[in-house]
Amino acid sequence: MEEYKILLDRQNQLINDLIGEKSDVFISFGLYTSDQPKDNNEELTEFGGFLKVWTIDLHKERPEEYEDEMYFDIYVKWENGNRDEILTAIADDEIRAMFVSPSKKCVIAPYDGGVDLIVDSMEKRDSLRDKYKDWLSEREDGL
Repeated sequence: MEEYKILLDRQNQLINDLIGEKSDVFISFGLYTSDQPKDNNEELTEFGGFLKVWTIDLHKERPEEYEDEMYFDIYVKWENGNRDEILTAIADDEIRAMFVSPSKKCVIAPYDGGVDLIVDSMEKRDSLRDKYKDWLSEREDGL
């Protein structure tokens, strides 16, 4: 499908521009659960094994917003190479995930219609905005 090709080409170009084509990166996602946190640290998905690194007790953090026994488990996977399969799943809203590169000091958060970026300086942000200006919407804020 032509839409997938455009999406993957653009998202891969941004990822490669920020962290490199074959660079290692953490892929991170979270799952809400009402189950007690399990001792098992690995959650298997169709994208391979992810290590559960943190469980947040949402009721404890925000009791006015969450019922008792509501948790958010955070999983990570160290990855390099081809990311098309997970980018397509993100575009199809099958999974929500972020690419985190501590060495390059950036977070890349793809979604079904684009990508949000967090970089370590306003200069880098502005440079990326200028480089990819043709990809931004015509709205004044670029969203």
